[in-house]
Amino acid sequence: MGEALPRTSLLPIGPLPESVPNTVHAASIDQIKAWAARAVTAKTLDQVFS
Repeated sequence: MGEALPRTSLLPIGPLPESVPNTVHAASIDQIKAWAARAVTAKTLDQVFS
């Protein structure tokens, strides 16, 4: 599930910093679900990961 977030949900936001995949891979499933929910309406990475 961790790979799906950076590859799909964040593409409209723009290129991902190299740190994002590592952050996502280290996160819990609950955190990834929260980020995925935010990514639907987020305009920036800060809005997703805040």
